[in-house]
Amino acid sequence: MLLAGEKDRTSSEPLVSVNLIAYNQEHTIRRALESILAQVVDFSIEILLADDASQDGTLQVMLGFQQRYPDIIHVVHQEQNVGPTRNAYAILSRSRGRYIASLEGDDYWCDSQFLQRSADFLEAHDEYIGVQDRCRIVDEEGNDQTANYPPTGNEFWQYHEREYGLAEYQEWRMPGHISALVYRNLFRLEDDDYTIFYRLDSSVGDRTTLMQLVARGKIYCTEHV
Repeated sequence: MLLAGEKDRTSSEPLVSVNLIAYNQEHTIRRALESILAQVVDFSIEILLADDASQDGTLQVMLGFQQRYPDIIHVVHQEQNVGPTRNAYAILSRSRGRYIASLEGDDYWCDSQFLQRSADFLEAHDEYIGVQDRCRIVDEEGNDQTANYPPTGNEFWQYHEREYGLAEYQEWRMPGHISALVYRNLFRLEDDDYTIFYRLDSSVGDRTTLMQLVARGKIYCTEHV
């Protein structure tokens, strides 16, 4: 098994592209990046980081990690603020992996098996477009704040069914937080114009991503957190 920070020389193309966007998240992004590098996997990954013209030290943290792991970490820096979805699209459109996993600068993975388990599932289940874990909302000290999170408390990021598809999307439900979702890389396809990702909404890309996914298949939802 490889730690995510170790280079797998048996593959020239990553199986998973990990995409992280950030804006003024100097105090939390290091934990996010360390949680990616702590993943234990037996395949190659790439880590694409997009900074949206942060005014704090976010970019410097990104560049420091890129210097440590130049084979797998690549930084995209916006010269001017373009908004979350345009910033995310800058790395989504560059993603070479068969699968995509996304994070934001104030999220992190608490399970070192997350990427391996998710990729293994998708490799074995062609009938699903993605696999979704659950999540918790925590403060900067790691204390659980899920029940206090607005607007509807404990149910906001929770989904209790085993599958999520077009019907659930049309009911305005979410399968969970997108930072706990691994999905097939639609951006490798050449038959669609994916600029809708940022043209539809300049700030929120979660539902646009889900729209693209459930139009092609269902998402399997696990009990893992």
